[in-house]
Amino acid sequence: MENDETHNVQTNIKLVEKLLNKKFDDEPAMEINLADDHKKFVADFLKKNNIKENDFIVGFHPGCATLKNHIKRRWEPEKFAELGKRLIKEKNAKILLFGGPEEDELKSSINTMIDSEKSYVIKTEKLMQSIAIMKRCIVFVTNDSALMHVASALGLKVIAIIGPTNQHYIHPWKTEHKIVSLNLDCAPCFFYSPKPLSCSRTDVQFKCIKELGVELVWNKIFQKGEMQWIG
Repeated sequence: MENDETHNVQTNIKLVEKLLNKKFDDEPAMEINLADDHKKFVADFLKKNNIKENDFIVGFHPGCATLKNHIKRRWEPEKFAELGKRLIKEKNAKILLFGGPEEDELKSSINTMIDSEKSYVIKTEKLMQSIAIMKRCIVFVTNDSALMHVASALGLKVIAIIGPTNQHYIHPWKTEHKIVSLNLDCAPCFFYSPKPLSCSRTDVQFKCIKELGVELVWNKIFQKGEMQWIG
């Protein structure tokens, strides 16, 4: 039986223990290993786009699953764009917009709103090529999504924007991370049931995302003008 106070990884470890009748002492981090051709691909990509090794590279994943009304978990594109513009203006950042083919329009719309040569839409033929580019990000700002967990497996510093879902169950696993949430009394309201995501509030529907502002995300990344994770 699932325990809503534990992480999904821990739940899966318990399941494997039951199946194998064996107790595991460790709860390891997730890992993704890049092949040499993936490393060459990202090196060529960075060179082609004039992105330097010491640039402040920030990855965004503005999408997430859409099944069962989960599109309501997404932070608004306009807010990703506002954050990107501010990162470029104040920190000279390079913004990389990630997501699957079904999110191309979403990525392009945010890129258009950012309106800067320092913002890039990432389109690759293979997922591992995108993952290889992700590896170069200093920070990865993301909704609760599959790429959030990919970022965790890459050992990236993750800013996870989480609204209605259970932070205990899905937070970035064993990587440096910060969760941005309004922590409303009604949250979490979604525990991965087969029912579609819905909101019972009568004031603001999905307030947990709708009223989560850019300043809150910015403050999670920075403190007194300096990035907390960077020495």
